[in-house]
Amino acid sequence: MSPSAKHDAELRRDLHRIRCFVRVVETGSINRAARHLGIAQSALSRCVRELELSLGAPLLDRGGRGSCMTRDGHRVYEAGRRMVQALESAELEYCRLLGKTVQTTRAATPLMGDPA
Repeated sequence: MSPSAKHDAELRRDLHRIRCFVRVVETGSINRAARHLGIAQSALSRCVRELELSLGAPLLDRGGRGSCMTRDGHRVYEAGRRMVQALESAELEYCRLLGKTVQTTRAATPLMGDPA
């Protein structure tokens, strides 16, 4: 794999992880986010853990009654939300240029608790 292709693959993985984390926060749970994304809960949990490892900080405080964002998680969510919105806007514009119709569904506000 060329260095450029490797970089592209890493970027796609990072964007996927960020999208997953944003969806977890917006749905309020890993279980609901997994259903929404159409992936297994274990795969989504692994995705969030991989993001935490790559950033070197926990993003969620996990407990018996669910999870809430850490301070770092709140910061990553805010930046990630803006990134996801920008990507979705670019995707919509691209589809419009091609004459395709696209339906989007996004939560308006996060449901997960504020940082502890």
